[in-house]
Amino acid sequence: MFLDTDQLRLFKLIYENQSLSEAAGRYPMSVSKASRLLTKMRDTFGGELFFRSNQGLFPT
Repeated sequence: MFLDTDQLRLFKLIYENQSLSEAAGRYPMSVSKASRLLTKMRDTFGGELFFRSNQGLFPT
């Protein structure tokens, strides 16, 4: 299992901001790149890392 620093930073920003687009903007990176990195993290861990609600993204 290997995560690079971009993935770790993005995870932290999603966790803090509860939003993929806001996390991408604060990194800064495009939302599409952030989405690709999140997909790679899901594949690495074999499941969802966040669940979506009306209030935002929350860790599983």
